[in-house]
Amino acid sequence: MREGVDAENYYRQLYERTPSMLHSIDAAGRLVGVSAAWLARLGYSREEVIGRASTDFLTAESARYAREVILPQYYLTGECKDVAYQMVAKNGDRVDVLLSATAERDENGKFVRSMAALTDVTERNRLAERLDQAKRMETIGQLAGGIAHDLNNILHIIRAECTLASDGATLAVRQDLASALDAVTSGERLARQLLTIAGKSNARPEQVDVDDALRAAARHVRPLLSKGVAFEQEHGAAGVAILIDRGQLEQALLNLLLNARDAVAGTGKIVLSSYVKRSGAPRLVIGVADTGVGMDAEALRRATEPLFTTKPHGTGLGLATTRRIVEAASGVLHLRSRVGEGTLVEMSYPLAEAAARPTAASLQTLEEDVSGPGEEAPEARCRPARTTTDQRA
Repeated sequence: MREGVDAENYYRQLYERTPSMLHSIDAAGRLVGVSAAWLARLGYSREEVIGRASTDFLTAESARYAREVILPQYYLTGECKDVAYQMVAKNGDRVDVLLSATAERDENGKFVRSMAALTDVTERNRLAERLDQAKRMETIGQLAGGIAHDLNNILHIIRAECTLASDGATLAVRQDLASALDAVTSGERLARQLLTIAGKSNARPEQVDVDDALRAAARHVRPLLSKGVAFEQEHGAAGVAILIDRGQLEQALLNLLLNARDAVAGTGKIVLSSYVKRSGAPRLVIGVADTGVGMDAEALRRATEPLFTTKPHGTGLGLATTRRIVEAASGVLHLRSRVGEGTLVEMSYPLAEAAARPTAASLQTLEEDVSGPGEEAPEARCRPARTTTDQRA
């Protein structure tokens, strides 16, 4: 009898201490056993999970798929292989897994419990997504470059013809031609965005005083805001410069500020900020926060894809262009968003080597920025949060 108990303890410890993610469920779908690796990956203690439904640790979509499709089949056949699920860790992180399981039955064929092994494929999936996006960006970039080239040729002809036609024309005709030239300017701006996405823009990097650039962008955007939108600036990078094309920086700022304006839908708050992050090598961070309703996980994941937009008449070029501009200057674009709490977009740049040293007041210590649950809510920059439809391009 003693040998049987020792053997049971041995195999239980072997199960629990295996370096693989394992779990077992009973006939009701409740967890009756998990390995230490399972607990470590999801961040739970054993007491927090035993007795709970295994679907409690899946995303809503995966839980529905498990309940309606996989589990009914599994209880009948007693096996499943490489089922793709998305689990949710205690801190809110999503964990992609492939689950394979076999059923243990009693002498009457009644289901007793499962033995399931889970393979963590989160990083593999992320790499595949990045590779797929890189391929799409290359294809879209080639298409965008060709369109921009042809569009510029047409616009140059229209601009030249309008300029010639205005000589000696009446005031009414000159006013009409001025409206046409305004449309040409808008078209040229669109062409520049396409060229930026294609990686064919004629960028001329220079040392740009960041706070000066932010003040200039603020002057441009203020007249475009409705009276119900509060616009605040928090400059904390006095004397700090980055190496970037000034025109492209201004374009990126306007893209973000106009997105924020659209997000608050006429009533809300927008904050334009700058500071130096001293965590490793100092970096300059420019932030645009708004009190829109925020983006869901799918919209946030695709926000910087070219041609992706939630606006009825959006081009889908704003954030894609901004990302290209930021990355061309060795920067990183961070997005944080929560439904009901607004959105925060930050551009992080290395400081220009020969730039003036930042003042002590501008230096702040901040943990590395990442998008996702558990971070400071975007609306912390822009209280109170509003509930309106957040639309970005």
